[in-house]
Amino acid sequence: MTSGTAPEEAREGDYEALEAAVMETARGRWFLAEFTRRRRAADTAAVLEALARLESRLAEPRQETALEAMGREIAALAASLEAARTELAALGSARSEAAPAPSPAAARLTVAHDRGAEPDPTRGMSAEARFALFS
Repeated sequence: MTSGTAPEEAREGDYEALEAAVMETARGRWFLAEFTRRRRAADTAAVLEALARLESRLAEPRQETALEAMGREIAALAASLEAARTELAALGSARSEAAPAPSPAAARLTVAHDRGAEPDPTRGMSAEARFALFS
């Protein structure tokens, strides 16, 4: 029985009969007690080895997971976007303070564009009027 499994014909009754036979003598009782002690020691050693492996793993520096790395990169991107928005807002307010008022023709183009006007709102305008838009 080196495989650790009992033959099919060995039943609970057989086990109890063998145990009773071994327990009849002092030497048999000693053997069972020693066998139990050694098995416990082996089991305890296996548990202690597993605990030592776990402790060494926990003591190692932890590797960043892919999800954590992505989260860190997304946070950095969000901070960059916020900084860019702040800069653009500052540039926009500086430009609006420094920019001259649009010409009446440019204002008409803006209104026409906002209303969904045709693609070329300058169609039908004279060359001078078109030129005035850009001056």
